[in-house]
Amino acid sequence: MVLSILAIGLVLTHAMVLGRDRAADEGTAAHVFQLLLVLQVPIIALFIRRWFGSDRHRTMRVLGVQAGLIAIAIGCVLLFV
Repeated sequence: MVLSILAIGLVLTHAMVLGRDRAADEGTAAHVFQLLLVLQVPIIALFIRRWFGSDRHRTMRVLGVQAGLIAIAIGCVLLFV
């Protein structure tokens, strides 16, 4: 969840500082955002492997929150940048 929150913060900070900048090159902020999203995949996989067998209900709630945060991060990119 921390990586998703960092991605949201990165997008919002970039949008506040530079506005809706449609540069030809993506830039450092875009690459960091992409890394933050991709790095979540193995962490989520480890989380599922560790907790799904013992507490499925809580695991699904955490995964739902995580999916929501990822959707918000991607939505911020579509709206603000």
